[in-house]
Amino acid sequence: MKNLSMATSVSHKHLDGADSTKPILRCTNFSDMEPKDYDWLWPGMICKGKVHTIAGDGGIGKTTILLTIGATITRGGIFEGEREPCKSQRVLYLSGEDDGDDTLMPRARASGADLTKLEQVPSQHGNEIISIMEHAGILEETIKSYGDVGLFIIDPVTSFCGRNFQNNSPTDVRLVMSKLHQIASRTNVAIMVLTHLRKDTTGSMLSRLLGSGAWTHGARVVMGVMKSPKHGFNILGKMKANITDVDGCFAYTIETQNIEGLIQEVPYADWINQTFYKTLSEMEEAEGDVSNYGEKTSLACTVLSELLADGKPHPYQDVRDACEKEGIRGSTMKEAGKTLGVIKTRTNTMPSTTTWALPNPLA
Repeated sequence: MKNLSMATSVSHKHLDGADSTKPILRCTNFSDMEPKDYDWLWPGMICKGKVHTIAGDGGIGKTTILLTIGATITRGGIFEGEREPCKSQRVLYLSGEDDGDDTLMPRARASGADLTKLEQVPSQHGNEIISIMEHAGILEETIKSYGDVGLFIIDPVTSFCGRNFQNNSPTDVRLVMSKLHQIASRTNVAIMVLTHLRKDTTGSMLSRLLGSGAWTHGARVVMGVMKSPKHGFNILGKMKANITDVDGCFAYTIETQNIEGLIQEVPYADWINQTFYKTLSEMEEAEGDVSNYGEKTSLACTVLSELLADGKPHPYQDVRDACEKEGIRGSTMKEAGKTLGVIKTRTNTMPSTTTWALPNPLA
């Protein structure tokens, strides 16, 4: 305790001696802090006050599983692997691709949600598409206005990053994630952002997240959704976690049911009460979904995917420089280009140069 009080006095002395005419940051000494436990919505999976990333291949039911998670929170249900019900809280859903009345609400209803506690956030503010960077204050105040929000879902996050946002720019992604962390911390709400995977299947799911690696580095928990060809069901698990371990795979199938007032059947996620794998990486290995490429080829695929994520043609020399910076040889870079289906084009300029681009990068 003696050392702690000395540290506090030094900090205060430094503050007292500062030039009052110049702005400073008021720091908090660690000795003045009280330790605090993590506030879990779903123990080990979803934590209040933190940002989470979830990703998976197209057509696997990511939105449906997010609505199932949200439905459990709204009704105060019991999550998979748990024995006690969670606290019933409100869920906010910001969608850039699906409408509420014909997609989100019917699926939430089929999932057993308390619809009075599920809110669709408008995707526009006035005539502008919601931007996390520009409208962070409005999003934060919207969350606070309800007072009982447990989870805020953004599906997909790239729809709300602004017009000049570059998904393969670590700086751009870090700024967005930092703003989301501020909102989550100040509101004590769990934020879940959905993003895409690269189309190729080289390497693990974690290495296939489309765009900058900051989507994984910035989140406290990174989840993945995979299909199990061997067993015929889907798996939700953790690819990476900073505040818990990565144990925990939860199996489910996509079923359908009739909803009153609708002609078509509505999909929902039905959990399978059985543990097949301990971790998602264990499942990838057992299912054989991780292609058997060398480590350098896998790294080259990641570098190329990040550089070419915008879908625009990039000069060959820029591609080569990016790979050489990571210690990737030209032959390995070309092998990765073949794996990703890179489109090579000669320009009409003089002198003519070669460009590389990804085919339909968000598919």
